[in-house]
Amino acid sequence: MVEIKDEKKANFYQISNKFLDVVRNPYCIAVYNCLIFFSTHKKTYPSIEVLAYKCGISHPTVNKALKILEEKNLIKVVRRNKQGKKRTNVGNIYFINEISNH
Repeated sequence: MVEIKDEKKANFYQISNKFLDVVRNPYCIAVYNCLIFFSTHKKTYPSIEVLAYKCGISHPTVNKALKILEEKNLIKVVRRNKQGKKRTNVGNIYFINEISNH
């Protein structure tokens, strides 16, 4: 279970201990924490650029971490395209899923 404090003045959130049983990759942990940091009601919109900057990692590493988190069903990614372009990462919506007993 992920408990996210929506009151930003609280300055904290809690993640279930089960999370580390599911994910051991440090980049996934960093990206997941950033997603939660930016989230409101378990939904968030940060760009790949923002995630890379906040986590101190490259864009390809962010993309790999997002793919792993999605494969482990920890997040759901809704990919949205910009008009006139093929796929872009700008505008993606990330939903934080509950951590189940794996």
